[in-house]
Formats: sequence, structure tokens, C-alpha cells
Amino acid sequence: MGNLAPHGLGRVAGRNAAQTRTTLLEAAAYWFARKNYDHVNVREIAERAGVAPALINRYFGSKALLFSELLAEAGHTVNPLDGDITSLGERLAAFMQADPEEARELPGGASLMMLLNSIASIGVQDLVVDHVRQLATRRLVDMLEGAEREERGALIFGYLIGCLMIRRMVPLTPTTSLCLAGAIQHCVAARP
Repeated sequence: MGNLAPHGLGRVAGRNAAQTRTTLLEAAAYWFARKNYDHVNVREIAERAGVAPALINRYFGSKALLFSELLAEAGHTVNPLDGDITSLGERLAAFMQADPEEARELPGGASLMMLLNSIASIGVQDLVVDHVRQLATRRLVDMLEGAEREERGALIFGYLIGCLMIRRMVPLTPTTSLCLAGAIQHCVAARP
């Protein structure tokens, strides 16, 4: 952090406010896509951004508000849910089977990993659950046809969260990936 200005106020020489804000958002997205919200600290975000930790509070007010802004931005990006509904199960199963680094590099992958990683975080659980509900309603439920679309959309997210937990214990195999794809497609095709 040798690029801090000598007055020690956390200002970085040669940066403007918009650039610093963007750099902080990118650094936070990097960490939140890799770790649970509760395990990310402002120092590592600031270090990755090359700024003083105090700038997170200056620009966003808190780590939670920074995370909230990232979630808001995630709702406007390309998402693994986007695309043909008939291949949704295959796309999401491939996403979950991919190596975490590869999954984060897929379109919308970092945003989805950020949500899935932090769903059980005490500090932002309500925020994440609300965002998942909005995402499921806005994108997934609109894609589904027939009755009980909200419930089926929530079940699909439940499958993803469950697979994330299982993947932390054992890798998903091609067979388990096929099971996930089938379960998701069953939710898509079900029209009670």
C-alpha cells in the first residue's frame, strides 16, 4: 500500500472518486464470490483494491452496504439463468459441476456464487434471501410456465444451494450432475 498519499487520509495518488469506487466494488466482488460474507473482511477488500480500509466506509458506509450494492448490480447482469428454459437444468448443473474458479468466470457466475456463498451469512441473510427471491421471481419465475411457478423457482434455488454445500464435501460427478439437471428440468416441466 505504498501508493497512499503522505497525508495518510486514505487518498490514493492519481485516482478519482469514481475509479476508487469501481475498484472497491471489483475487489469486493472478487472476495464475496470466493468466500462467505462473514469470512470476508474489509482489510482484504481494501488490500486488493490498493486503498486504505477506511475508504470502504467513506464510499459505502459499511461492508454490508457494499455487499448490498453488489447484489443490486448483480440483478442487472447476465446470469446463468438466462437462456433457453429447455436447457436450464443442463446449464445450472454444468455451472455447479465446474471448478469454482471456472464457475466464477462464466457469464454471471461470480454474482451467482456470491449469492450462494452468502445465503446462510447471519449478517446479510435477510438481504440475500430477499435478493434470491427477487431474482427467482424476476427471471426464473417469469421463465416458468404453469401453476406454482414461485414455489418451483424456489425449489430450483434450493437445489443449487444444496449442491453448493455438497460440493464443499465431495466433488459433483457427471452422474450427480445429471441428477441435478434432471431435478431442475423436472421443476421446469412440471405444470400441476
